[in-house]
Amino acid sequence: MSEISFGDNYNDLSEETGFQFEFNCERCNDAWRSEFKAYLPGKASRLLDAAGGVLGGILGRAGRAADYVKDAGYRAAHDKAFAEAIEQAKQHFHRCRQCGNYVCAKCYNPDIHLCTACAPSLEECADIAEREGEVDRATFGAYREGWSKAHEAAEYVICPACAARVAPAKFCSECGAKLGVKLACSKCGAEVEAGAKFCPECGTKL
Repeated sequence: MSEISFGDNYNDLSEETGFQFEFNCERCNDAWRSEFKAYLPGKASRLLDAAGGVLGGILGRAGRAADYVKDAGYRAAHDKAFAEAIEQAKQHFHRCRQCGNYVCAKCYNPDIHLCTACAPSLEECADIAEREGEVDRATFGAYREGWSKAHEAAEYVICPACAARVAPAKFCSECGAKLGVKLACSKCGAEVEAGAKFCPECGTKL
């Protein structure tokens, strides 16, 4: 048996009086429909069924006979119409040699015979990279601003008497209350009184 193209990306819109098929791009889902191909026995059967429902008798039996003829030839006509629709669809869709999907022209790179999912265009990759760079720069800027504010806040203390935010010292610059702030030596980590010029433990200049 030969390979059946478009095995999972089509809808059968056929009815009693004719055949039509809709095919979809397996990347963007855009659709293309084949032209409606009339099935004459089906049309005749519908007309006879309608007449038989009114007149009954001979015409009713003729309608049932037409149904039999239709059922016998419908599948063969349907398969033929489907095969013709597939050949038409091949003019609108391309098969990616990497993933095997059928995609429309805008989702296909004819130079390398791959869909844009398997091989995105250079322009698309550049646009994505540029956008990711903008996000990274914005994220880094926000982080740096937050760190700067946190670092700035760490350089001040809250006075227990007046609640003012002041620089570390022995006394509050706003109300004169004793702060009792102690700092740490950057070298040995020992506690150092605010205002000291040298570490009392290691002698490091503060």
